[in-house]
Amino acid sequence: METIILKPLDHNQQENIAMYFPNIGMLNKAARKIKNARWSQTNKCWYVLLNKEKHSDIIKAFKGLAKIEQTELHDYLVAKNKKKTAAPTLIRNNIKQPATVSKIIVAERSVSKKEIIDYKGGKIYPVNAHVLPAMHQTLILKSYSASTIKTYTNEVGIFLRTIKHHSADSFSTKRLKDYLQYCSTTLGLTENTLHSRINALKFYYEQVLKKEKLFWEIPRPKKSIQLPKVLSKEEMIRLIRSIDNVKHKTMIMLAYACGLRVSEITGLKISDLDEDRRVLVN
Repeated sequence: METIILKPLDHNQQENIAMYFPNIGMLNKAARKIKNARWSQTNKCWYVLLNKEKHSDIIKAFKGLAKIEQTELHDYLVAKNKKKTAAPTLIRNNIKQPATVSKIIVAERSVSKKEIIDYKGGKIYPVNAHVLPAMHQTLILKSYSASTIKTYTNEVGIFLRTIKHHSADSFSTKRLKDYLQYCSTTLGLTENTLHSRINALKFYYEQVLKKEKLFWEIPRPKKSIQLPKVLSKEEMIRLIRSIDNVKHKTMIMLAYACGLRVSEITGLKISDLDEDRRVLVN
């Protein structure tokens, strides 16, 4: 399920609710059904006036089609409520947030007590509640694989749990170095895990926050050199003979004989076989 990100938008000298989501037909169709919803070519988003009624219309329009993330809109209304005695409020809804976060922070009239997000046995403080949804959306828009999205959000989620109430967006290069040193010396993370964490943080700060030079001064751990584990011919024969399933045995023998990856084996078609020459043609 896709994610709709709601943000405040000052456009045409009016306060609006902006709706950001991937360019998908069913989502665009749902947005068009919202009364008085308009497309902003400048801001590349759909928008409506900021009020309780329009917010309800958005929730109804995308119900069952997408998840709603509205942290930035929530924070905007909180700040506005501090300046004025009355302000538009949002209605609590049952739409779930992206799978990376277990709760949605929604704005209410009494917004002095913000929720702390439970995340995989730890807590993410409200100051960083926007990080994972923003990163999740950017990863999707850049067409990253599901495994990379899962890895990156997990690594950044661990980072947010560690820094607690400190704002991730304000971290300097030095503070990031201190954190990575803590991961290496105190947590004892392996080189591969450190590389994954650096890559995830680098993506957030450079791709989401656009701080392109932040990681230039952060060194990467040297990868340890490991010799590949190679089975002898006798070991391979014993392995193949131990397989009873004909299909599985054929796959193992073909992979070993042709040096194919698992994805290449599972993707083979009959047209890839030259029966006369008894070879693979692709």
